[in-house]
Amino acid sequence: MAVLLCTDDDMVQESSTTVVKAFTEAAGVSVPNLPENEVAAAGPSPCRTVEMSRETFETLVPQLAELPGLAQVTKTDGEDRGLLSGESGQPDSFAVVVSNCLPRAAGRYRAHLVLVL
Repeated sequence: MAVLLCTDDDMVQESSTTVVKAFTEAAGVSVPNLPENEVAAAGPSPCRTVEMSRETFETLVPQLAELPGLAQVTKTDGEDRGLLSGESGQPDSFAVVVSNCLPRAAGRYRAHLVLVL
């Protein structure tokens, strides 16, 4: 996973759809090659998609070597019943994902958590 920091000019379109529709090939659109059973299992689950040019995506997406430094998963044992362990007292996992860049100029930006395969 990665966080892409985008301006309105970076994006062609932003829309709501389902997981199955998001991972269905369309003319001029590249989608990750996921196992069909995983896509089918998520089926009608809602998701958001962001369309942008390949050139823009390649400019914004972190390099493969950067990804381990941009995401971290923390596991709790459930004993410290504070913010990290929720209210259940059960072991839990929490993730933090950060962007590989800062805003390039003054203006409005949107952060998109995306699946990078």
